[in-house]
Amino acid sequence: MPAPLPPDSDAPVASRSRERLRTGVLWGATIALVGYLVATTDLETFATTLLSVSPLLVLGLTLAEVVASWLYDSLSLTVLIRRFHAPVRYRELVPIKGASFLLNVVNYNAGVLAIAYFLRDRRRVPFLETLGSLLLLNGVDLFLMALFMGTGWLLFGGQADPALQPVVAWLVPVIVGGFVANALFWKLEPRLRFLHPVTQRSLFASLRKAGFRDYAVLSVVRLGLLVIYWVYQYVFFRLFGIDVPAPSLMILYPMLVFVGTLPISVAGFGSSQVAARLFFAPFVAAGAGHAEAVVDACTTASLTGFLVWRVAIGLVCLPLARQSSTVRYRA
Repeated sequence: MPAPLPPDSDAPVASRSRERLRTGVLWGATIALVGYLVATTDLETFATTLLSVSPLLVLGLTLAEVVASWLYDSLSLTVLIRRFHAPVRYRELVPIKGASFLLNVVNYNAGVLAIAYFLRDRRRVPFLETLGSLLLLNGVDLFLMALFMGTGWLLFGGQADPALQPVVAWLVPVIVGGFVANALFWKLEPRLRFLHPVTQRSLFASLRKAGFRDYAVLSVVRLGLLVIYWVYQYVFFRLFGIDVPAPSLMILYPMLVFVGTLPISVAGFGSSQVAARLFFAPFVAAGAGHAEAVVDACTTASLTGFLVWRVAIGLVCLPLARQSSTVRYRA
């Protein structure tokens, strides 16, 4: 019989008190942001806008987006893990990714822990090594959002709000430049021996392995996921009478996604909605009422639909994920 799996000394151990404090701060920030939205919105327009749209249509569109992004994201994770860690199967990762939606309810980035624990238990990949790969993938996503934004500005900047130019002008070069510099640094890392006590840690294993072909493959694969999000948002905005031109959405939507991934609110409630007000209120159709209230109604319906379907998928996938993650030994 093979030796039992050794304890993972790399796994982070957080005290319960610190975790409770972090959760309390997160919920407190969410309540404060939602309270601000309620206090500053036109509740009559908000309610009228929500009642004017079919709940079945809202739930149908959010279900389509959640399922499409879930299945596609599982595919991109399969590509990532096969390139850097182990020959996992797509059908193994689908329930793991689905179960991670329950963690995503608290925070987008929390869901990556489910993948890391799965590989630790099922494929004996060190926890921090997998976590490093998933952080690399987050870097690719950030890079693509910046490229998406920059391409939109170069092609259609004349149709966008001129006030966005300074934001795009510094944000895109900083993100793209930082991503390229990071890739070049890890190519030079073998020669920088004085940094090896830090850079040779398991957290950076995937960065050390990654070549330009890996970055290219991951970028192509993850671009599809960004397009899925963008198409959904384009359609959903129009459902609520928010006529954002496609070029403007190329510039603005990556900013909204970035805000939504920040660990400052639960499931994006509050933080994403405040950002959406700023970005999309100018595109509310004339005569629709208080523009910010219309945007609030749209984002509330979207986030609620996401929450309902992600929790449902997470609950269905959780027992499947537990079964998939069980390590079996043969005599």
